[in-house]
Amino acid sequence: MSATADTAPLWTPTPQRAEGSRMAGFLRDLRARGVVPAAVDDVHALQRWAVAHPEAFWGAVWQAADLLAAGPGPPAAP
Repeated sequence: MSATADTAPLWTPTPQRAEGSRMAGFLRDLRARGVVPAAVDDVHALQRWAVAHPEAFWGAVWQAADLLAAGPGPPAAP
């Protein structure tokens, strides 16, 4: 196999399907609530932002998942 065949995605969603995904909806919600800056405009930018701001990201995941508990607990050790 060639290097291109090894790295090519097996499947890519249509733009409409990607825009209708839960991840895209999560990103739209984060932007609408001002959790992420407007420059975070796709899932790749969201991933970079999440790595740089893990507490804010996981807090937003906690809220979006509508988890029932007293809180997310202490942050994990690096």
